[in-house]
Amino acid sequence: MDHKAVQAMGKVTMEYIKTVLKPGMGLKVLTRSGILLGLVTLFQISVHWIILAEERWCIRKFGDRYREYMKRVRRYI
Repeated sequence: MDHKAVQAMGKVTMEYIKTVLKPGMGLKVLTRSGILLGLVTLFQISVHWIILAEERWCIRKFGDRYREYMKRVRRYI
C-alpha cells in the first residue's frame, strides 16, 4: 500500500465519521433515547479502536514516513 492509499483510507474514515457518527448523536438528542446514546457511544469507541489499529499497521508498514505524516495530519477533524 502506498502513501496515496493511506491518505485515501484516512479520507474514507473521516467521511464515515461525518456521515454516520455525528448524525447518530443528533438522533439521540432528538429521540431522547438512552439506549440509542449507549449504542452510538459503543460504536464510536469501536471505531476509535479500529483507527488506532490502522495507525499501528501503517507505522509497521511505512515506518518513519507515516510518523511524519501523523505529525502533519490530525487523527480526527
